[in-house]
Amino acid sequence: MLPKVIVAVIIAVIAGFLIFDFGFITSRLTNPLYQQAKQANVSGVVKVNGVIPQGSSISIGSREYGTTGSYAIFISGLPAADETPWQYTGATEGKSYEFQAYLDLNGQRNTTSDTLGVSAPATEEVLTLNIETPPAAQPVQASISGTVYINGYIPPGAMFDILGRKYGSTSDFNVVVDNLNATVKRTMTYANAVAGQKYEVIGKLYTSNGTLIGTSNPVVLSAPSDNAEVLINSGATPPVGAIIPINTGSPASSNTPASSTLPTGNTTISGTINFNGSAPSGSSIVILAQQQDSSAGYQTVVNGIAPSNGSVWTWNGASAGTTYNMVAVLKGQSNNQNTDYADSQTYTVAAPAVNQFFTLNTGFQMGVPQGPVFPTCNTHNSNNTWNVTVNYTNVTGAQYYVLQLGSTSGGNDIDNISQGVQNNSTNVQTINATINDSVTYYAQYQVASVPNPTPAQLSPVAGPFTIHCP
Repeated sequence: MLPKVIVAVIIAVIAGFLIFDFGFITSRLTNPLYQQAKQANVSGVVKVNGVIPQGSSISIGSREYGTTGSYAIFISGLPAADETPWQYTGATEGKSYEFQAYLDLNGQRNTTSDTLGVSAPATEEVLTLNIETPPAAQPVQASISGTVYINGYIPPGAMFDILGRKYGSTSDFNVVVDNLNATVKRTMTYANAVAGQKYEVIGKLYTSNGTLIGTSNPVVLSAPSDNAEVLINSGATPPVGAIIPINTGSPASSNTPASSTLPTGNTTISGTINFNGSAPSGSSIVILAQQQDSSAGYQTVVNGIAPSNGSVWTWNGASAGTTYNMVAVLKGQSNNQNTDYADSQTYTVAAPAVNQFFTLNTGFQMGVPQGPVFPTCNTHNSNNTWNVTVNYTNVTGAQYYVLQLGSTSGGNDIDNISQGVQNNSTNVQTINATINDSVTYYAQYQVASVPNPTPAQLSPVAGPFTIHCP
């Protein structure tokens, strides 16, 4: 029989292991570094324009947003047909990705789509393949059809034309469909396109006496296609009395104060939110508008929109015939401060208008900052320390910097500063610190393309870079 002292020691050792294991497991459950990231999906359709070769199929690749590596194919063998659905199940919630679709034929990539950047989770994302084929000895007739949307005031008797030219051509656009009655939304068909040819298509809006009052941006697609969407902003001014000033105004954006109140009227601009990624707790979407060619800043015209995909919004105070710059912003509170987490593309919209589609991606990251971090050793003090300026190379497009300096690799015990971009004439962002003579320190930094980023919007860390004086 073992002595009582040895038994006590054995029990103590076993108890120690149990306590260690419990603490070890608990730390992994509570430490965010060890928590499992949430899986998320990205899904949508592939639109196909042009002549689809027999025996072809579709594959899709992905990579992390902001990287330059090759795309990893996650699905292949999809039917080569318009509106083919796809889904990526390997995404992580809050992270951003880039996608490309490919038309595969005889083991080769015949056609590549434009890159689609999106934050996970996301739905209804569209990748478009415009297939070009060599000219046939006897050209085959094909059609291009779709929808024309007209924003703004449409004068009585107004008409619009559809014009086209071969993609890449510098020649003038030719009228391919003319004298269509102008309405807010209507279909159009160009029946005499050439199969396999890639085109640029535009719309032009005219008054009844032939005065040009609006031109769309070019739409690029191959024939045949039924995916054309042409958007024309009317520049026509409504007759006197069509605008009824309300003069109630709208509150200004917290981050973009306006110099005057935005005049309001009695017509509407409406649309839908395409929301990708995860929304910070308590956040919501607002719509900002600025009258085009005005010195006034942006004003909040719609607020309280739910940060979810498919949310609809309507601004009831637009003035008919007025053109606005409009943007959607995801807003919330961080440290009791109004915070802009993400914003959409900016649209130019003439009132009244429908079907305005704002896309918000909450997790877009910039790439790892490039360029050196280096010290400027300013003053050698009597206590054998240095007053030093640490210089972090500027990153094009960055609006926010996290600048760190530590006594160990990856540390931030000397300085840890998060700030908006410093507006100076140099090519660096700087912090000032005091360090010991001839001792090595370590600097690192991150950037973001928005002024108040979420953690998912910060770039990967650049560094560590060694810093010492002298």
